[in-house]
Amino acid sequence: MTIDRQPAEVWKRWLLIGFVLGLAVFVALLFVADVRLVGQQLALIPGWIYLLVALLSFADYGFRFFRWQFFLRSVSIDLDRKSSFLCYSSGLALAVTPGNLGEAIKSFLLERKDGLPISRTVPVILAERISEGLGFLLLASVGAATFQYGWSAIVFILLLFLGGVIVLRSPRTYQALTRFLRKRHRFARFANSCDSFYRTARTVFSNRVLFGALLLSCLSSLSQSLGYYLLLSTFSPGSGFLLALFLLNFTSIAGGASMSPGGIGVVEGSLMALMVANGIPVDQAAACTVISRIFNLWLGVFGGLACLRWTLRHWVFPRRPAAEAPLLV
Repeated sequence: MTIDRQPAEVWKRWLLIGFVLGLAVFVALLFVADVRLVGQQLALIPGWIYLLVALLSFADYGFRFFRWQFFLRSVSIDLDRKSSFLCYSSGLALAVTPGNLGEAIKSFLLERKDGLPISRTVPVILAERISEGLGFLLLASVGAATFQYGWSAIVFILLLFLGGVIVLRSPRTYQALTRFLRKRHRFARFANSCDSFYRTARTVFSNRVLFGALLLSCLSSLSQSLGYYLLLSTFSPGSGFLLALFLLNFTSIAGGASMSPGGIGVVEGSLMALMVANGIPVDQAAACTVISRIFNLWLGVFGGLACLRWTLRHWVFPRRPAAEAPLLV
């Protein structure tokens, strides 16, 4: 069977763009804050803080994996744990795409491995993104209520999310879309895919499933926030957990809304600006931001790359046995 490699080339391009942007942002942070001073601040962080932040980061990824499993089981997709973990982790490699949309590669991988229709698994990935965004919004609103900042942005994005959920759950939307497609012979074959998409969407966006996923999303974000708080309190002992909770989740919302690859540039810039506005020196803010982003973004990206390489090799582009290889004449 011939397999089109064009999607893989697109993903490679986005990975390269993400890496270049990430490197550029880190260099800019170090330039603005002075490399020497940032290095000194990083050296002041105790080793046990790095260890705890790493453990909390793994807990964050763990909760996200449980959320992925929870969604799959809600739509009766039964994967063995190893395959599910490899698929989920492969998606992390493409977190450096606009709005994390590259994580849709998980649908592509499941289609190649088990023949699952993409229309059946894409709603799961949309539900992941929406539940994660709602988790950020919920935790950021706690800080917004405390510091009276950012309410208008939080309410606006919350309304967008809720509007999206209502549309995705609406049978009228899909009935109108399928009628439109069936009337046009060129697109009629997509009508059945819309039906499959709607059946899955109706399940993953039901109140029960969405509430369970939101709980896991909040636990994931809390793990991130606690790790960030440990770093922040090292440089600024007077900073409370609510401040860390607000700063990290609010800037995560800003990064997602910007649609920049992985929120790169927007998250770092806004996090730095808010920390400095709260009286934290620039070099300390830069050191805290760099470490936080390494654990909360780049650890998953680099770990996901290893899994993506494996899944592409074994599920998508498997090598033919030597006996089947064409003879060179």
